[in-house]
Amino acid sequence: MKHFLKKKEILFLLLVVSLLIFLNLFEQKTKNVLYSLSEPLQKFLSKVGKKITNFFEIISKIGKLEKENKALLAENWQLKSQIVALKELERENEVLRKALNLNLQEDFQLLLSQVVSKDSFEDSILIDKGKNDGLLEGQVVITPQKTLVGKIEKVYDDFSKVMLITNKNASFPAKIQTEKEVSGIVRGRGNFELFFDLIPQEAEIQKGQKIATISLGGNFPKGLFVGEVEAVKKSDLFPYQKAKIKPAFDLKNLETLFVILNF
Repeated sequence: MKHFLKKKEILFLLLVVSLLIFLNLFEQKTKNVLYSLSEPLQKFLSKVGKKITNFFEIISKIGKLEKENKALLAENWQLKSQIVALKELERENEVLRKALNLNLQEDFQLLLSQVVSKDSFEDSILIDKGKNDGLLEGQVVITPQKTLVGKIEKVYDDFSKVMLITNKNASFPAKIQTEKEVSGIVRGRGNFELFFDLIPQEAEIQKGQKIATISLGGNFPKGLFVGEVEAVKKSDLFPYQKAKIKPAFDLKNLETLFVILNF
């Protein structure tokens, strides 16, 4: 009986060991099958993971490049602004040098100004100096070449409106530079037109003769260049003759001017 039991126990142990071996073999095959099935998915997920990582790395690099680009653009604009400022300063120095060559600063007390805007319909301009710079209505405005432009009509805190000599409300005494002095009145007609009026009939006026201001009335200092005779209108029906004047300045090219503070 005991011998029979031992055989049963031995058989049971052998069965258990066989089962374990079988399960282990089955588990290995099962795992192998699962690994075989999941391998493509794992590779796909691995590639996707790498692509996602690379995508975010690219986004990060793009962000850095964008910041660097903005910084470079800002620096570029700053450099351009400095270049413009230097050119403007160089231009102003050139204007002042020309004024010194003409002895303008010896003749007048001047203030440098820049043209801000131009109104060809009203024959007026706006300059960047005003009450805060000591400007007053009636002060004379000239170019660096000592050419008469007009006078200040309206003063604001930081700007001034200048009435050009071609404005229909502008008039002042002047003379034609000939061997025999010929005086008259220069009048604006608007639309950038200028005439020399009240010229005696006997005066010999020719195209191209120069016209300059005289000190009569004290509105303008004498000797400012006004323009040239462009055409003469003479008739026996009138006691005086008239001349059309070509202004000595070009409205399109007006940029830097001087205000005469005192003369």
